[in-house]
Amino acid sequence: MSNQPNPDIKLPDPAELSKNLVKIATQSQQLVTDFLARQGNGQASPDPLNIGSAFMEMLTRLMADPAKLAEAQVEYWQQYMTLWNNAAQRYLGNEAGPLLAPDPGDRRFRDAAWNDGKVFDFIKQSYLLTAGWLQKTVHDIDGLEPKTAQKVRFYCLLYTSDAADE
Repeated sequence: MSNQPNPDIKLPDPAELSKNLVKIATQSQQLVTDFLARQGNGQASPDPLNIGSAFMEMLTRLMADPAKLAEAQVEYWQQYMTLWNNAAQRYLGNEAGPLLAPDPGDRRFRDAAWNDGKVFDFIKQSYLLTAGWLQKTVHDIDGLEPKTAQKVRFYCLLYTSDAADE
């Protein structure tokens, strides 16, 4: 199998792709805003903390650097393929250590089934991989306003950590 790129495959221009993704995000934000305005009927805002706009700004910044986004996605999928390989090895009866382990104090995974059961162990590691990737990706976004970055990081951490259970 050759490591040479296939000349028949035309890759999209990263600048054009980025421009189109930002356009889609902007139009999507406007559609959601219009929808929510129609649903409100003069009632209080469904997003009083402006979490949605913070995540839209984060998404816009993330898509502004398609090379960095692609690098993050490739890293994620490489790790996920390693996780799949480890799970397959376990199902075949081979020894395969965990790719990821929760923090020792993480109460969500205390039950032995999370480690002993092959399916639950895979679910646990898949969750930890995705949560860690999300936190790292959000942390590495350049150009966010400090308050927006703090808000996005807080909500990503809240929903991907043991702190959400407290």
